[in-house]
Amino acid sequence: MVIPKTGPQRQMEFVVLSSQTGLQRTKFGVLEPVGGTVVSKSQIDLMVVPGIAFCLATGQRIGYGGGYFDRYLRDYRQNTIALARPFQVFPTQEWRSNRFDIPVHQIFTSEE
Repeated sequence: MVIPKTGPQRQMEFVVLSSQTGLQRTKFGVLEPVGGTVVSKSQIDLMVVPGIAFCLATGQRIGYGGGYFDRYLRDYRQNTIALARPFQVFPTQEWRSNRFDIPVHQIFTSEE
């Protein structure tokens, strides 16, 4: 399993998570790995992509505003999924996308 680590210029890389991985809280309030082994995109089979809202028809999403995942996914060729609560999922896209937004391949949700 790998977890994201943000870098300068809104870049991101993924680091192996193990019992030895140190974590540090970022300015965003998120725990990120300190050091660790960075894994190339080609070694990641499946990416779970976070978001606030998701469109079932297009796979488009509203992220958290930094564009970190969209930049990373630009040349990522493996599968992407989103895990969402029902209130986060819309049958059609009710927001405007920009040309840099990368949709996810599949959205999974549960019934409440």
